[in-house]
Amino acid sequence: MIVRQFLHWVRQAPAGERAEATSALARAYLYSELSSDDRAAAEGAMIMLLDDSSPLVRRALAEALASDENAPRVVVHALASDQPDVALPVLTCSPLLLEDDLVDLIATGPADVQVAIAARAFLPRSLAGRRHRRGCRAGGLP
Repeated sequence: MIVRQFLHWVRQAPAGERAEATSALARAYLYSELSSDDRAAAEGAMIMLLDDSSPLVRRALAEALASDENAPRVVVHALASDQPDVALPVLTCSPLLLEDDLVDLIATGPADVQVAIAARAFLPRSLAGRRHRRGCRAGGLP
């Protein structure tokens, strides 16, 4: 019920307010005791917010979900492929991005993406080598 009201409101709200509300929705998903129906509705709302025209909204979602292993995997993966400004929080620390995901993102992403992945607290040696080879060939950072 609350999620339905949120979705109705979000259609008309300014971008800054949408970003704040999106962050609150993501935090509620992660930290509140929601019924399974409310949890599914919140996840559906976050999936819809991936299409929001404002990068502020998508960045707020990325920041709220970035470091939590209980974040919806589909949302985190979509955010990781968004424009670099939106994707950076997720690329830097999401535990839901596996080595294969990171390899694909390094292979297809610009230098900003490579740097964000390289800044992760734990970077498998195989990834560091791939990033280096890709960066050297594409003119990115070595």
